[in-house]
Amino acid sequence: MGKSIDRWTIKRGLKDMQPCLDAPEEEERVLRELAVSLESENDRSLRHIIDRFSSSSAWLAVRGAFAIYKGEPAGWPLVQTGFRREALRYVVRFQEHDSLKAQGYGASGRRLPYSPFSYLDLNGICLCLLYAIATHEDACATVLGDRLVRHLRQPEDLFYPDLFECTPFESFTVLLYCRWKDVRHDAVEELLSTPQRFYFLHSEVYRQVILAWSSGDSFQEAVADMVGLRSKWTGRYYDPWAFFPNGVIPVEFLALRRIREEQSMPFRMPEHPMLETPWAAPPDGLERLRNDELWDRVVRRCRYFLPGLILPPNWEPGQDST
Repeated sequence: MGKSIDRWTIKRGLKDMQPCLDAPEEEERVLRELAVSLESENDRSLRHIIDRFSSSSAWLAVRGAFAIYKGEPAGWPLVQTGFRREALRYVVRFQEHDSLKAQGYGASGRRLPYSPFSYLDLNGICLCLLYAIATHEDACATVLGDRLVRHLRQPEDLFYPDLFECTPFESFTVLLYCRWKDVRHDAVEELLSTPQRFYFLHSEVYRQVILAWSSGDSFQEAVADMVGLRSKWTGRYYDPWAFFPNGVIPVEFLALRRIREEQSMPFRMPEHPMLETPWAAPPDGLERLRNDELWDRVVRRCRYFLPGLILPPNWEPGQDST
C-alpha cells in the first residue's frame, strides 16, 4: 500500500469525541423533541421518533467510550444501548418502507413520504451491522445484512441509485457479511469482481481481504493494510468512522475476528495502538442499560404507528440483556 501517515492515536480519539460531551444542551434539546413526538398523533410521528431516538445515541455511546477508557464497568452497556438506538432506526425504516409499498406508495403517482437512504445512511447501516456481528447481536445483524444483500440482488427505491459505486468500506461490509452467512449470488460476485467499484482512496485493500480469505499470509497482510488505511484516513474527507464513537471502536476488526474464529480460520490482530486499547476488547455477553424505560416507550409507540413491527427478541420491551 506504500508508506502512510498514521493519524490514529488515543489522544486524537478522545479529543474528537470531547465536543459531544461539551454540548449537553444539544442532547437535552433532542430528548425534548423526542418527548413531543412520542405524544403526537401526526402521521409523520414515527419518522420523528426514530430519528430523534437515533440522534440521542451519540451522547450515550460517547459517554460509554470514555467510561471504557477509564475502566468503568458501565461503559460497554452505554455503548451497547447507543448502538441499539441507532440500529432501531434502520430496522423500523425497512419495515415502514415495506408497509408503504404494500399500500401502493412509490407507484401510480403515489410518492413515498420521505427521501431514499443516502450514503450517510448506508454508512450507518454498515457500522451497525459490523457492531452487531462483533457483539453477537445476530438477529439484528441478519435483518441489516439481509436487507443490503436484497438491495444488491434487486435494487429498490429505499436507497439512492448506485450507492455502492464509490463506497468501498460499505461494499466490504456486505461482502464480509456474505462470507459469514455463506451468501452466494451473482450480484454479490459482481461486487467483488468489479475493481472499479473499489477505486476510491486505495480501496483495493478491502477487496484483497476478501480475495485472500483462504490464503494465509496474504490474508494477514491485507488485514494489516486495512489498519494502515484506517489510520491514514482518520479525520480526512472520506472517513467512514466519523460518527462517534466509531473512531475509537474498531468494529470491522472485531467482526472480522469473530467470523474467522467461528469458521476455524487463522486470524491475528495486527499490531497497532488502535487494536490494543480497551475499546478493542468488548466483554462477552454485552448488555444494554437496565431499566431503560425510554427504549420500552419508544418501541411501544413505534408499534402504535407500525403494528406489524418485528424486532429481535432481546429488543422487546422489558428485556434487559442479550
